[in-house]
Amino acid sequence: MLKIIVTGCAGHFGSFVTNKLLQNNIKVIGIDNLLYGGESMLSFISHPNFEFKNLDICNGLDAIDGRADYIIHFAALVGTVCDKKPEKAWQINYEATLKICEWAKKNNSRLIYLSTCSNYGIHKGLATETSELKPLGVYAETKVEAEKHILGNAHNFILLRIATLAGLSPRPRFDTMLNEWVSEGYYKGKIECYQPSANRPFTHLIDASQAIFTIINNWEKASSNCYNIVGFNTTKIELANRIKSFTGCEVTENKTLIDNRDYAVSSELIKKDFGFLPNHDVDFTINEVLSAIKLGIVSPRPEHRNS
Repeated sequence: MLKIIVTGCAGHFGSFVTNKLLQNNIKVIGIDNLLYGGESMLSFISHPNFEFKNLDICNGLDAIDGRADYIIHFAALVGTVCDKKPEKAWQINYEATLKICEWAKKNNSRLIYLSTCSNYGIHKGLATETSELKPLGVYAETKVEAEKHILGNAHNFILLRIATLAGLSPRPRFDTMLNEWVSEGYYKGKIECYQPSANRPFTHLIDASQAIFTIINNWEKASSNCYNIVGFNTTKIELANRIKSFTGCEVTENKTLIDNRDYAVSSELIKKDFGFLPNHDVDFTINEVLSAIKLGIVSPRPEHRNS
C-alpha cells in the first residue's frame, strides 16, 4: 500500500485529492493547521487509511515518524492574502517548503510540489515550462523562489504549475475567478469584468487531481521536473460572456480594478510524456458550480474565501 503525506489536506485542493487517494486504497497522512477550518475532512476523518496531524508546516515534518513514498505539498498562503501578510507568506510558501524538501531528501520520498501558472505573469502566446517567469504579487514571488530551490536541488521532485482552479470541492472557494463570477452572475445578476482582453488558464479540480494520479502512477516517464496543468485558456471577457449565457446576467467593464496578469499556458508537455488530457471544459465547469448554487447545495459564504 502506498503511503502519501498530504500537506494542506483540509484545503480547497488538498481535501479533494486526499479523498481521491483514500478511494484508491492509498494510506494518507494529512497535515493541516486548520487555518480555514476542518469541515472538509468530515467525509474521510474516520477512514482506516487516514491519519491526521494538526501541524504547522513552518516547523517542518520532523514530527512525522518514518518515511513516505510521496509527499504532495499543497499547503500555502494563496492569493491576495499574501499581499496583506507578506512576511507570513514568505515563511509558509518559501521557508517551510525548503524544510519539506530537506525532509523528503532525507527520507528518500518523492515530492510533488504544487505551484501556479500565475508565475508567468505576463506572456504573449502560450507559455511553456521553459518560458520566462514574471511573478506579479507576493504569492507568485514566493512560489517562484520556492521553485528555484526545488529545481536547483532536484531529488525525485516534480513541481506542477496549476492553472486557476475551478469547480467544487469539500472546502469550496468562491474567490477564484470562475467560481466567483458564476456566483455573482446568479446572485447579483451582474459580472464586473476587469482587463477584459487578458488571458487566463483554468483547470477543473477533477482534471488537476487526475494529473497528480497520472504522474504518481507513471513517475518514470517524466522527462522534466516541471509540468503545466491546464484545462482551458480563455480571455476574461469570453469567460464572463459564457457565464452570461448560463445565468442571463449583465456583463460590465470595471476600469478601477487592476490586475496586470495576462497569460495563456500550454500543457503539451504532460500530454507528450504521460498522455494526459483534461476532460472538463468551461461549460461543464460553469454548469457544475451554477447547478450546486441553484439547488441550494452550496451557498457562498465569507469562509469560502482565502482572506
